[in-house]
Amino acid sequence: MDKLIYAVLILLLWSCQDPTINKIGKLASGIALLVDEYWEYQLKEFPLMASSSGVNDYNDQLGSFTEDDFRRRNDYYVDLLARVNSIDDDRDGLSLKIDLELLKYQLKDQIARYKYKAYLNPILADAGFHISFSFLPGNVPFNSVEDYNNYIQRLRLFLDYANQHIELMRKGIAVGITQPLIILKGYDVT
Repeated sequence: MDKLIYAVLILLLWSCQDPTINKIGKLASGIALLVDEYWEYQLKEFPLMASSSGVNDYNDQLGSFTEDDFRRRNDYYVDLLARVNSIDDDRDGLSLKIDLELLKYQLKDQIARYKYKAYLNPILADAGFHISFSFLPGNVPFNSVEDYNNYIQRLRLFLDYANQHIELMRKGIAVGITQPLIILKGYDVT
């Protein structure tokens, strides 16, 4: 009899559940799925970032950085932003709203960087492919033969990786997308 009362009580409580709470729960899982999807995409597309984040799934890769790759990434960001914008964020969950707004900001930034061809200027004073690669030994484990083989594989891939970025810089120079001359003053002696 006690089990029957307990089961009826559970069913009664479940049937009285506030639909708003259920909606927010579904919304939260939807937002979390989109955030997770974006994060996984970033890790796969940018293996050096994955390594620096402690994710070792792509330790034998450097990524691909051609104009077609940037176009493909932009298409993904535009599609994901459309899906994010389709979410009705008119709700009380402040944490969910923050997650959603941060994802929107990231996607809009990525789209703007593509629109203004920032990828044609991949070297900055404190960031760029040349700097991120130099941090590689400190960002990957060296605990197994596989770890060393992954590192050696990345060293083998570096020439193609560097050439892709050099090609982007050449295209940037051709269309006038370069660093301002003044910031390079004295750089040749360093």
